Amino acid sequence: MHSLAIAVCLLLAIYILQPVAADDIDKWIHYTKDQNPSVRSSAIYALGKTNDTRALEPLIQALKDNESFVQSGAIEALVMIGEPAVEPLIQALKSNYTIVRSKAAEALAGIKTNDSRAVKPLIQLLRDNDSEVRENAAFALMGFQDYRAIEPLIQALKDNDYTVRWWASEALGKINDTRAIGPLIYALRDDEDVVQIAAMGAMVMIGWPAVNPLIVTLKDNSSRVRSNAAEALGHIKDARAVEPLIQALNDNNSYVRYKAAEALGEINDTRAVEPLILLLKDNNSIIRGESISALAKINDTRAIGPLIQVLKDDANVHDTSVREIAAEALGIIGKPAVKPLILALEDNDTVTRALAVTALGTTKDGSAIEPLIRALKDNSSIVRAEATHALGRLNDTRAFEPLIKALKDNDSDVQYGAELALGNIKDARAVESLMLFLASDDSSATRRAISALVSIGEPAVSPLIQALKDNDSNIRENSARALGQINDTGAVEPLIQALSDNDRLVRYAAEEALGNIKDTRAIAPLILVINDSYAKYALGEIGKPAVEPLIQCLKNNSSGVRSNAAWALIFIKEDKAVAVGPLICALKDNDSEVRSEAAYALGFIRDTRAIEPLIQALKDNDSNVQNSANEALERIGGYIEETAYA
Repeated sequence: MHSLAIAVCLLLAIYILQPVAADDIDKWIHYTKDQNPSVRSSAIYALGKTNDTRALEPLIQALKDNESFVQSGAIEALVMIGEPAVEPLIQALKSNYTIVRSKAAEALAGIKTNDSRAVKPLIQLLRDNDSEVRENAAFALMGFQDYRAIEPLIQALKDNDYTVRWWASEALGKINDTRAIGPLIYALRDDEDVVQIAAMGAMVMIGWPAVNPLIVTLKDNSSRVRSNAAEALGHIKDARAVEPLIQALNDNNSYVRYKAAEALGEINDTRAVEPLILLLKDNNSIIRGESISALAKINDTRAIGPLIQVLKDDANVHDTSVREIAAEALGIIGKPAVKPLILALEDNDTVTRALAVTALGTTKDGSAIEPLIRALKDNSSIVRAEATHALGRLNDTRAFEPLIKALKDNDSDVQYGAELALGNIKDARAVESLMLFLASDDSSATRRAISALVSIGEPAVSPLIQALKDNDSNIRENSARALGQINDTGAVEPLIQALSDNDRLVRYAAEEALGNIKDTRAIAPLILVINDSYAKYALGEIGKPAVEPLIQCLKNNSSGVRSNAAWALIFIKEDKAVAVGPLICALKDNDSEVRSEAAYALGFIRDTRAIEPLIQALKDNDSNVQNSANEALERIGGYIEETAYA
């Protein structure tokens, strides 16, 4: 790191984190004219904290700095100062410098002032020659919500720069005046999507007064305008729009039909049920899918028969997405759909049966349990797998024995679903069967078994503790992982014993588990094995109680222990500051790896006391130490800059 960059870090640390004294104002004003932009930026940050009116003029001048990050810093500083900055910023709106006018408007928007004196000059800036000035003026006017801005903002909807039109639309929505409705409807045909969306959002904010004009717009010659009008009506949710939107379901443009169906679902009026059912015959699968989604929101039993038919009618279509949406809709309708779905389990088509199973699983109706248990014997593994998932969602103990049998299915997806389902049901009787998978060579099956055992929780703890002594190292390793996730303190002593296991992976799993449980009894045993890969992470997870023992480790005779202790301190989430002094001392350790890890740890602790020692570490004769110190300083500097305005 160059000495200048270090100086910037120090400036940030000393003058941004600490209060700026009144006597320092002139010094920082001087630094705002420094040749180096980083120094100028640091000075601006410092001035922003002062709330001193002497800083205002230099900050206004900094708005025209050549560097954009300095300009941004000046805006942030003025926003921090707040109301005292408003008057100078209003004056700056009249500046001869384009960049100053633009940034002044941006700063006023950030301050969120209620000072209405800013409205007139901001309105004038809507006619500025520079598009960025006009954009920022429109953005700022959005915050004032002043009726004087209505007509000028309406004119700005015709600006040749789309960002100006965008923010003008947003501002008109915030002001919420009916005079804007016609121009905003015209803006629905804008070439830029963001302007259309902003205009639509503005009319939604205006609300019920916009409904009738939007209904008229459903017959506009432009399909883009019609679709935007339909979407806006859906968001407003006014019942007056239902019949016009039903008519729009017959529009010759597919996107208009799609948006009309979507809007009817949002309004949730039962008058739309039959027309939406008719739309299930549309040639466009996306529109059929949206029609189904709308019917699901309205949740009317008249839709059940047609939706069951969708499961079957599309059986010869390669794309199953519409059928999947229909299954989801039937599940949402719930109990009234159960009997028709049970009948669909007898369909000859595999996908139909599988989707019926999926829907039954989401109905939350107990009468679906027995049919779903029967589906576990379906000829298709796809149906059987879906049945396991459905039974898991219904969480009924009647499914326990059939799911235990499904663990032995010859299809891995069925086994997978059975494991998850048993975990959801949380029946202690499943523990023995699930533990058989801990020895599996199939890592996915093992992960699922562990997940299920963790869901079952306390009843699994004792068997898992016993399994820590199994002859199979895979079982010992996976038992340790499961115990760590269950997080039962009764497992601490057995896991401590497992730290001496002759299998490396078992030891690592035990270390990780002890870190998850966070019991202080594990600290001393973990320190004894701190050179193992996971022990230092585990100590970090245990947190505050491990800090002092780790500090003591920094004085250990073994350089490996000292190095790993420094590394472990990185992962402590609280009370790390007490380690700063010992880690600074470790920067002078005889072992370069210890020095490097100490520097690295100090970067994560991000305490400004470490800056000077880290600067000295940049001169270390080991390049790794230099790199760690460099990275640490950058991390501390970045943190200070990031939190300066928190």
